[in-house]
This record gives sequence, structure tokens and C-alpha cells, in this order.
Amino acid sequence: DSVSTHNAVVDGFAKIGRLAEAEDCIKFMRQRLFQPNVVTHTALIDGDGRSRDIENGLRLFREMCNEGVAPDLIAFNALISSLVRCGCVVLAMQLFEEMSARKGAITPDFKTYSILAQAHFYDGYFEKGWEIFGMMTDGGHKPNQRMLESILKRVLKSSKPDRDTVSRLLEEMTSAGVTDSTMRFWRMQASKTLSRWEISGNKNAEEKQRNNP
Repeated sequence: DSVSTHNAVVDGFAKIGRLAEAEDCIKFMRQRLFQPNVVTHTALIDGDGRSRDIENGLRLFREMCNEGVAPDLIAFNALISSLVRCGCVVLAMQLFEEMSARKGAITPDFKTYSILAQAHFYDGYFEKGWEIFGMMTDGGHKPNQRMLESILKRVLKSSKPDRDTVSRLLEEMTSAGVTDSTMRFWRMQASKTLSRWEISGNKNAEEKQRNNP
């Protein structure tokens, strides 16, 4: 038996949503005088995020810090991801800022920036999304195809897709080396969506004008 063995059990339970068993395993660790470490806590925080139990995730994060277990980058990313999953983007940004402000500041990685940039684009906060995007590239992290396609797909599905944002995302995808055939597909999807939205917008404007002469 070892801490790593118990951590594997905690992680296994957390990943399949059996959080009560995961917490029982941590209690069992303590009874056997094994001290949970940052890996133990992170596994449970991630499990809470997957189950949308962000209150418990935040409680566990605070407990970890109070016990003198310093959260590492993986722990911060797990909680930031959990907050975003639960729609708490503002809290996620506050945690992101805490990473850099705390003693022994932790440098965000590609995953950190990707989670936060996508969250803002998804919610329609394009300006903030581009700001984080810029921080990511300034930090030496290049966006990949998966990230850019995910953002573009959500922007096109939004209630009011922004033409400038769509154009810029297509440019970023080209710079990221996305194949010509894939770019043709996304340009076609973008053109159809933007045209459909603009036609709908014009019709709504005309109808509003008729109703309010």
C-alpha cells in the first residue's frame, strides 16, 4: 500500500462519478496514516467538476490549502475547468489571477488559457476571449486546430455570430496549419451561417419598421 495506490483508487472513483466512495477512500487513507497530497485532492476536485458539484470542489480546494498542501498547475486547471463547466466563468478568472498573484506564482499553460478563452467565446464575450487568446500567444502557447474549431463551432451556433470574430478565427486556423479541405468546409459553414443570420436580421428590421412607422 502507498499514497500513489490510494490516489489511483480515488481517481478511479472520481472519474466515474462515485464521489462518496472517493471521499471514503481519503478517510481510509487518513486512518492508515497516509496523508492525501495534491494529486489526491485534484482527482476529487476534477470529479466534482464533472458532476457539476462546484461547491464541494471549492470546499476541497480550500481544505487542501488549509492543510498546507500547495496546489500545483494541474490542481488549478482542474478547478478552473470545473468552474467553467458550472458556468462560473467570473470565479474561474479570479482563480486564474490568483495563480499569478500568490507566492511562488504558477505559470499558466496551454490548457489554462484554452479553457478560459473558449469559455468567453462560448458566452459571447469575444473581446475578452481575444484578450486571453493574446495572453496565451504571448506566453508562447500556440492555438491548435481542435481549440480553434471548437470556438468557431460555438460562435457560429450563437444567437448573434460576429463576422469579425469568425473571420479572425478562420485566419488563425490557416496560420495553425489546418488543411485546405478542412478550411473550405469551415469557410462554407461560416458563409452559410452569416448569410442566414443577416437575412433574418434584415427581415426582423423590416418587420419592426412596419410595426412602428
